[in-house]
Amino acid sequence: GYLLTVNGDFTVVSTGSSGGVLNFANSAGGFTTTIAGDLNLQAGILNFTNSGTGTMALNVAGDWNQTGGTFEEVSSSDVTVNLTGTGKSFTLSGGTYGGANINTAIPSGASIPLNNNLPVASGQTCTVGGPLNCGTLAVTGAGAFTLSSGGTLGIGSTDGIASSGATGSVQTTTRTFNAGANYVYNGASAQIAGTALPTTLTGTLTTGPAAGGRPRARATRTSASCRRRAPGR
Repeated sequence: GYLLTVNGDFTVVSTGSSGGVLNFANSAGGFTTTIAGDLNLQAGILNFTNSGTGTMALNVAGDWNQTGGTFEEVSSSDVTVNLTGTGKSFTLSGGTYGGANINTAIPSGASIPLNNNLPVASGQTCTVGGPLNCGTLAVTGAGAFTLSSGGTLGIGSTDGIASSGATGSVQTTTRTFNAGANYVYNGASAQIAGTALPTTLTGTLTTGPAAGGRPRARATRTSASCRRRAPGR
């Protein structure tokens, strides 16, 4: 059978001793599980399927709260975790997330701040279509990050966004920053734009007072609207 819909919160306290596992489905073709509230993983192993095929997704409309345990997909197919909530958050203060076969997406219409780094494994993706506010944290790992046209990235790192290396708000191996996306520099200290900010923007560039109205960078040509946020906003 399948677990397709949870109308409230979904909480895993434990999956027992000796490597016990809780599956959303044992064997399944393409399917989607939707959680209307928070997903709370405290301990144990939460696996999407044992032998899934086709397009699989886990939609979480509330917060992702993981303080321990492991979220995984042991089949050879990928599952995409869609964080669909508005003003919800991603917390990974313990445990393991973002391993093989786990993709993460923030779709258009969602709005997610990070409370911990968001990992992306090798061969996997993190795709941002709605606002993702990194603060001083980062999207990390050997996978790929894509900021789609119309998506918004909140950048709190003093190093802005870099095209490579373990610096800035995105630190994955592969990074794609779309010219039609929106870039919000909202750090508490002075920031540089970073080498990954597109030279020509059709999206928006927003800076806070700590950036002095514009993050320090190489000369940047932009056709985007450029806004400076008032203090406290």
